Amino acid sequence: MAQHVDEIALPRLPIWEMSLPDFPTRSKLYSLAPLGLNSPLVESLTSYLCRLAYEHHLEVGTLVQHSIAPILGKHYIADSHGRGVSSFLRYASPINGNGLMAADWVDALEALTLRADLALLTLLVGTNAFSQRDLLQPVRQWCPRCYDAWQRQGAIIYEPLLWSINGITVCPEHSQHLERRCPHCSSSLPWLTWHSRPGYCSSCGKWLGKADSRSQVEEKGRYLAETVGEFLARMPQLPLVIPREGVIQSLRDLIATTTDGNMAAFARSLGRPKTSLWELVQGYFPLSLPFVLQLCYQFHLPLLPLLLGREQVAPGESPVLQEKPPKRDVRCHFDRENVQQALEAILADQQSAPLSMREVARRLGYPVRTIETHFPQLCRDISRRSAAYRKQQGQRRKARLRQRITEAARIVLMQGENLTFRRVGTIIGEPGCFREHEARLVLRDIRRRLDAESSLE
Repeated sequence: MAQHVDEIALPRLPIWEMSLPDFPTRSKLYSLAPLGLNSPLVESLTSYLCRLAYEHHLEVGTLVQHSIAPILGKHYIADSHGRGVSSFLRYASPINGNGLMAADWVDALEALTLRADLALLTLLVGTNAFSQRDLLQPVRQWCPRCYDAWQRQGAIIYEPLLWSINGITVCPEHSQHLERRCPHCSSSLPWLTWHSRPGYCSSCGKWLGKADSRSQVEEKGRYLAETVGEFLARMPQLPLVIPREGVIQSLRDLIATTTDGNMAAFARSLGRPKTSLWELVQGYFPLSLPFVLQLCYQFHLPLLPLLLGREQVAPGESPVLQEKPPKRDVRCHFDRENVQQALEAILADQQSAPLSMREVARRLGYPVRTIETHFPQLCRDISRRSAAYRKQQGQRRKARLRQRITEAARIVLMQGENLTFRRVGTIIGEPGCFREHEARLVLRDIRRRLDAESSLE
């Protein structure tokens, strides 16, 4: 009987599969989707972090301390009691940038959320294309009308990456200046704090949106906001890292096209030193984003083709080129007697600072070469005297700098700090003084003497 039932039931009853299915990997934090991808107002990573904390009903500082800091290897933050986390967050704006800090935070948040698109919330695509210096705004800035519009539409409030970029001062959506101080407490706000929340002041906690905000903007601010916004919207279609060669080639092409390769004229048109421009053209240093944006505005170029080396400028389209009046063949009479008397008087003057031949020629109104042709010995004496004076002045300046470095080093040691170029330069008030070989030698000599004294002790 049982056998008969089995023969009837088996063909008609389904056979259940009792093995466990393959479950997808679970993320430790919510796999929150970024906002504004493929648009000029793509979300920033600092904003994403704030929203992630809000979705977990946590403060930003708590999320960073207990979930992110251990992955970053920042044990001094994970083991902190709050003050260390707050200090760290206050200077964490570079996570929106293109440096190592941004890369580490992207890796940590992608590991926690299992997302693969968080690099698009930073400027990591420009790691090689432009410098980390002067890349980001030091404090929060926002468009109050954007906040108000999003709130009325019931949309999610966030902070676009565009607002964090240095040189961007205008909202492309509403053509008004971005705000940088809370209208309620007048505080300037860091990009991240323990209680950060997009749309609200992290100091007084009040809403930053405003519907009736209006301001007059210049054409330059609007143009830069639009061209950078277009670049951010195209980031998902770009290579992971834009090579530096593209923007350098664009710079070379601009110099060749607009000033026929005259680098000095091109540097003057931009208000930049010729030596700095030459170093950029040679690829010794990456271009800063403000400099790239200056090129974009001055030559009316979009940012993306400029970075990729695909933008061409016609000679007639450049604002650098201006029609020069034809040269006139004007030959003035050379007053030999008066020039000789002037040169002898300059040599005889022992009270005033010695003049160089260039300054003498400017005063007399003749080219240096013309004066040297008629009075070679007098010109040599003037040049020799001017060179000796400049050398003497240089030695005095170096002696004063040596004294100032020594005094600043004494102050640093009294504070119990290490003798670094940055600390000593900050006390002097000239951090750039250590670009001089002489200044570096002075501080190194002080270090050697201190090491020798400590070894004797």
